[in-house]
Amino acid sequence: MQQEEVAEAMPRAQLILLRRFARTHHMSTNHQVQVMDDTATSRSYLQAVHVPADGTEHWVTGGWYDCEFRRADGAWRFTRVVLSMVWQTGTAPQF
Repeated sequence: MQQEEVAEAMPRAQLILLRRFARTHHMSTNHQVQVMDDTATSRSYLQAVHVPADGTEHWVTGGWYDCEFRRADGAWRFTRVVLSMVWQTGTAPQF
């Protein structure tokens, strides 16, 4: 699968994944951004809590996002997002 195809498929894949939960709470903090002309990079730390409909054990994950951006026509756009999950607790969904 080409990178463009993956990027187009991600919103649908995320929707399917998140529908498995009654509630989610995602936090992205401590953003470190470096701007170089019309490109930029960032790292932010994340914690995400996922609660199933029956209220049983939550699935909680943590890690960071490494992102790249490009400015075009006066607007910044993501060009790359990498999620590095480094820990999790609870019951992860089965795929």
